[in-house]
Amino acid sequence: MAFWENLPDLKPQHLLGSLPSHSPNGFVCHEVNVLGNNNKKNYIKKWAIYISIWTFVLAIGFSIITQIILGQVESIIVNVAVLFLVIMIGIVFDLIGISATSAVESNLNARAANKVYGAKKAVKLVKNRDQVASFCADVIGDIAGIATGSITAILVMRMIVLQEFAGTTTLNIILTALVSSLTVGGKALGKYIAVTFGTEVIFYVGKILTRIDDFLSLVPNKAPFRSRK
Repeated sequence: MAFWENLPDLKPQHLLGSLPSHSPNGFVCHEVNVLGNNNKKNYIKKWAIYISIWTFVLAIGFSIITQIILGQVESIIVNVAVLFLVIMIGIVFDLIGISATSAVESNLNARAANKVYGAKKAVKLVKNRDQVASFCADVIGDIAGIATGSITAILVMRMIVLQEFAGTTTLNIILTALVSSLTVGGKALGKYIAVTFGTEVIFYVGKILTRIDDFLSLVPNKAPFRSRK
Protein backbone atom coordinates (compact mmCIF):
# COMPACT_ATOMS: atom_id res chain seq x y z
CA MET A 1 0.00 0.00 0.00
CA ALA A 2 1.39 3.42 -0.93
CA PHE A 3 0.77 6.65 0.94
CA TRP A 4 0.89 9.89 -0.98
CA GLU A 5 1.46 13.28 0.60
CA ASN A 6 0.85 16.64 -1.11
CA LEU A 7 4.01 18.65 -0.69
CA PRO A 8 4.34 22.33 -1.69
CA ASP A 9 6.35 23.12 -4.79
CA LEU A 10 9.59 24.71 -3.57
CA LYS A 11 10.49 26.34 -6.89
CA PRO A 12 11.27 30.09 -6.56
CA GLN A 13 8.38 31.14 -8.81
CA HIS A 14 5.92 29.20 -6.70
CA LEU A 15 7.35 30.60 -3.49
CA LEU A 16 6.80 34.13 -4.81
CA GLY A 17 3.24 33.19 -5.61
CA SER A 18 2.65 32.23 -1.97
CA LEU A 19 3.12 35.86 -0.81
CA PRO A 20 0.02 37.71 0.49
CA SER A 21 -2.48 38.42 -2.25
CA HIS A 22 -2.98 42.04 -1.24
CA SER A 23 0.56 42.87 -2.41
CA PRO A 24 1.42 42.21 -6.06
CA ASN A 25 5.11 42.67 -5.34
CA GLY A 26 6.48 41.07 -2.21
CA PHE A 27 9.68 43.08 -2.30
CA VAL A 28 7.77 46.37 -2.06
CA CYS A 29 6.14 45.26 1.21
CA HIS A 30 9.52 44.36 2.64
CA GLU A 31 10.94 47.77 1.71
CA VAL A 32 8.04 49.57 3.39
CA ASN A 33 8.56 47.58 6.59
CA VAL A 34 12.24 48.44 6.61
CA LEU A 35 11.47 52.13 6.19
CA GLY A 36 8.91 51.92 8.98
CA ASN A 37 11.44 50.29 11.30
CA ASN A 38 14.03 52.99 10.49
CA ASN A 39 11.51 55.74 11.25
CA LYS A 40 10.64 54.05 14.54
CA LYS A 41 14.33 53.79 15.49
CA ASN A 42 14.91 57.46 14.67
CA TYR A 43 11.85 58.39 16.72
CA ILE A 44 13.12 56.39 19.70
CA LYS A 45 16.57 58.01 19.46
CA LYS A 46 15.10 61.52 19.28
CA TRP A 47 12.76 60.81 22.19
CA ALA A 48 15.64 59.43 24.28
CA ILE A 49 17.70 62.59 23.67
CA TYR A 50 14.70 64.83 24.32
CA ILE A 51 13.74 63.11 27.59
CA SER A 52 17.37 63.11 28.77
CA ILE A 53 17.57 66.89 28.32
CA TRP A 54 14.27 67.36 30.12
CA THR A 55 15.47 65.15 32.98
CA PHE A 56 18.64 67.21 33.33
CA VAL A 57 16.70 70.50 33.41
CA LEU A 58 13.99 69.28 35.77
CA ALA A 59 16.51 67.67 38.12
CA ILE A 60 18.40 70.96 38.44
CA GLY A 61 15.20 72.93 38.98
CA PHE A 62 13.82 70.46 41.50
CA SER A 63 17.09 70.39 43.44
CA ILE A 64 17.32 74.19 43.53
CA ILE A 65 13.75 74.54 44.82
CA THR A 66 14.19 71.94 47.57
CA GLN A 67 17.57 73.35 48.60
CA ILE A 68 16.11 76.87 48.86
CA ILE A 69 13.16 75.66 50.94
CA LEU A 70 15.31 73.58 53.25
CA GLY A 71 17.93 76.32 53.50
CA GLN A 72 15.48 79.09 54.42
CA VAL A 73 13.25 77.08 56.76
CA GLU A 74 14.90 75.57 59.82
CA SER A 75 11.77 73.93 61.23
CA ILE A 76 12.09 70.16 61.31
CA ILE A 77 8.31 69.82 60.89
CA VAL A 78 8.43 71.78 57.63
CA ASN A 79 11.40 69.72 56.44
CA VAL A 80 9.54 66.49 57.16
CA ALA A 81 6.50 67.88 55.33
CA VAL A 82 8.64 68.68 52.28
CA LEU A 83 10.09 65.17 52.41
CA PHE A 84 6.66 63.55 52.46
CA LEU A 85 5.48 65.88 49.68
CA VAL A 86 8.34 64.76 47.43
CA ILE A 87 7.57 61.12 48.21
CA MET A 88 3.91 61.67 47.29
CA ILE A 89 4.92 63.37 44.03
CA GLY A 90 6.95 60.32 43.05
CA ILE A 91 4.11 57.94 43.97
CA VAL A 92 1.41 59.93 42.14
CA PHE A 93 3.41 60.32 38.93
CA ASP A 94 4.35 56.64 38.99
CA LEU A 95 0.63 55.89 39.29
CA ILE A 96 -0.15 58.10 36.29
CA GLY A 97 2.60 56.56 34.17
CA ILE A 98 1.43 52.99 34.77
CA SER A 99 -2.22 53.99 34.32
CA ALA A 100 -1.39 55.32 30.87
CA THR A 101 -0.15 51.87 29.84
CA SER A 102 -3.12 49.98 31.32
CA ALA A 103 -5.97 52.31 30.32
CA VAL A 104 -8.49 51.04 27.76
CA GLU A 105 -8.40 53.36 24.75
CA SER A 106 -11.75 52.21 23.34
CA ASN A 107 -13.52 53.23 26.56
CA LEU A 108 -12.04 56.71 26.42
CA ASN A 109 -12.78 56.99 22.68
CA ALA A 110 -16.44 56.30 23.41
CA ARG A 111 -16.49 59.08 26.00
CA ALA A 112 -14.72 61.45 23.63
CA ALA A 113 -17.29 60.64 20.93
CA ASN A 114 -20.02 61.62 23.40
CA LYS A 115 -18.07 64.83 24.14
CA VAL A 116 -17.52 63.99 27.80
CA TYR A 117 -15.42 66.70 29.44
CA GLY A 118 -11.75 65.69 29.62
CA ALA A 119 -12.09 62.53 27.52
CA LYS A 120 -10.38 64.01 24.46
CA LYS A 121 -7.29 64.90 26.47
CA ALA A 122 -7.33 61.45 28.10
CA VAL A 123 -7.37 59.78 24.67
CA LYS A 124 -4.35 61.84 23.67
CA LEU A 125 -2.52 60.66 26.80
CA VAL A 126 -3.27 57.01 26.01
CA LYS A 127 -2.22 57.37 22.37
CA ASN A 128 1.16 58.63 23.65
CA ARG A 129 1.32 56.16 26.50
CA ASP A 130 5.00 55.37 26.01
CA GLN A 131 5.97 59.02 26.37
CA VAL A 132 3.61 59.57 29.31
CA ALA A 133 4.93 56.50 31.12
CA SER A 134 8.55 57.46 30.46
CA PHE A 135 8.07 61.05 31.63
CA CYS A 136 5.94 60.32 34.69
CA ALA A 137 7.42 57.07 35.97
CA ASP A 138 11.05 57.48 34.90
CA VAL A 139 11.76 61.21 34.83
CA ILE A 140 9.62 62.56 37.68
CA GLY A 141 9.77 59.30 39.66
CA ASP A 142 13.56 59.05 39.54
CA ILE A 143 14.06 62.75 40.27
CA ALA A 144 11.76 62.45 43.28
CA GLY A 145 13.71 59.40 44.47
CA ILE A 146 17.04 61.25 44.22
CA ALA A 147 15.55 64.30 45.94
CA THR A 148 14.26 62.25 48.86
CA GLY A 149 17.79 60.97 49.50
CA SER A 150 19.20 64.49 49.57
CA ILE A 151 16.39 65.78 51.79
CA THR A 152 16.83 62.85 54.17
CA ALA A 153 20.55 63.62 54.57
CA ILE A 154 19.85 67.31 55.22
CA LEU A 155 17.09 66.41 57.68
CA VAL A 156 19.40 64.12 59.63
CA MET A 157 22.05 66.82 59.98
CA ARG A 158 19.45 69.41 61.00
CA MET A 159 17.95 67.12 63.62
CA ILE A 160 21.40 66.50 65.09
CA VAL A 161 22.28 70.21 65.18
CA LEU A 162 18.97 71.54 66.49
CA GLN A 163 17.87 68.74 68.78
CA GLU A 164 21.31 67.37 69.72
CA PHE A 165 20.50 63.82 68.69
CA ALA A 166 23.20 61.25 69.29
CA GLY A 167 24.15 58.60 66.80
CA THR A 168 24.27 60.11 63.32
CA THR A 169 24.63 56.75 61.58
CA THR A 170 21.72 55.15 63.43
CA LEU A 171 19.41 58.09 62.73
CA ASN A 172 20.41 58.15 59.07
CA ILE A 173 19.74 54.42 58.70
CA ILE A 174 16.33 54.67 60.38
CA LEU A 175 15.18 57.64 58.29
CA THR A 176 16.48 56.11 55.06
CA ALA A 177 14.68 52.84 55.81
CA LEU A 178 11.48 54.75 56.66
CA VAL A 179 11.61 56.77 53.42
CA SER A 180 12.32 53.63 51.37
CA SER A 181 9.45 51.70 52.95
CA LEU A 182 7.01 54.56 52.37
CA THR A 183 8.13 54.96 48.77
CA VAL A 184 7.99 51.26 47.91
CA GLY A 185 4.72 50.70 49.77
CA GLY A 186 3.12 53.75 48.17
CA LYS A 187 4.21 52.74 44.67
CA ALA A 188 2.97 49.18 45.25
CA LEU A 189 -0.45 50.54 46.17
CA GLY A 190 -0.29 52.91 43.21
CA LYS A 191 0.49 50.04 40.82
CA TYR A 192 -2.56 48.13 42.05
CA ILE A 193 -4.77 51.18 41.52
CA ALA A 194 -3.21 51.82 38.08
CA VAL A 195 -3.77 48.27 36.87
CA THR A 196 -7.30 48.05 38.30
CA PHE A 197 -8.59 51.56 37.63
CA GLY A 198 -6.14 52.81 35.00
CA THR A 199 -8.84 54.10 32.64
CA GLU A 200 -10.52 56.17 35.35
CA VAL A 201 -7.19 57.55 36.56
CA ILE A 202 -6.23 58.74 33.06
CA PHE A 203 -9.73 60.13 32.54
CA TYR A 204 -9.39 62.14 35.77
CA VAL A 205 -5.94 63.37 34.69
CA GLY A 206 -7.44 64.35 31.33
CA LYS A 207 -10.11 66.40 33.13
CA ILE A 208 -7.44 68.20 35.17
CA LEU A 209 -5.37 68.98 32.08
CA THR A 210 -8.47 70.19 30.25
CA ARG A 211 -9.32 72.54 33.13
CA ILE A 212 -5.77 73.88 33.03
CA ASP A 213 -6.10 74.49 29.29
CA ASP A 214 -9.43 76.26 29.85
CA PHE A 215 -7.86 78.46 32.51
CA LEU A 216 -4.88 79.33 30.32
CA SER A 217 -7.22 80.20 27.46
CA LEU A 218 -8.82 82.86 29.69
CA VAL A 219 -5.48 84.51 30.45
CA PRO A 220 -5.15 87.68 28.32
CA ASN A 221 -2.42 87.55 25.73
CA LYS A 222 0.13 90.18 26.64
CA ALA A 223 2.35 90.51 23.59
CA PRO A 224 2.38 94.23 22.64
CA PHE A 225 5.27 93.86 20.22
CA ARG A 226 3.51 91.38 17.98
CA SER A 227 3.59 92.27 14.33
CA ARG A 228 0.36 93.77 13.11
CA LYS A 229 -0.85 93.06 9.64
